[in-house]
Amino acid sequence: MRVSGNPLPAGGNSLPVAQTSARRGRWIEAWHGLCSPIGMTVPDFLDRQLGIHADALKLRAQRLDLLASNIANAATPGFKARDLDFRRALDGAANTVRYRVPVQQSLDGNTVELATEQIAFADNAMRYRTTLSFLTGRIQGLMSALKGGE
Repeated sequence: MRVSGNPLPAGGNSLPVAQTSARRGRWIEAWHGLCSPIGMTVPDFLDRQLGIHADALKLRAQRLDLLASNIANAATPGFKARDLDFRRALDGAANTVRYRVPVQQSLDGNTVELATEQIAFADNAMRYRTTLSFLTGRIQGLMSALKGGE
């Protein structure tokens, strides 16, 4: 099989390191040529390479927003604390945002327990940074592969 005038390496799984930018461009075209015959689009490829971590990052960001809202409304009468059921959301279950059941509800109906919210926020923020670091490493690896190890 030939793509853009360049023969593909045996097996079609790896490409040699490009020595010039023009040659690198041809090899990138060849790489994209490998995806097209099997019906894989760039988003499909990225989903396969990044796995569940991209979805996890979105959910962690959504959870940070909910927890920050809870903390911001700690003194709002009648405010009901909400949280995201991360595991159910990652599994694709509907209705993953739920009201938090307080240990002791305040007299004004507010269910925010500030210490609980702060701990949940700190834990989720740490997990967000960890997921982001993992994705950054994966993307840097892909970029390095596309650049030919430069």
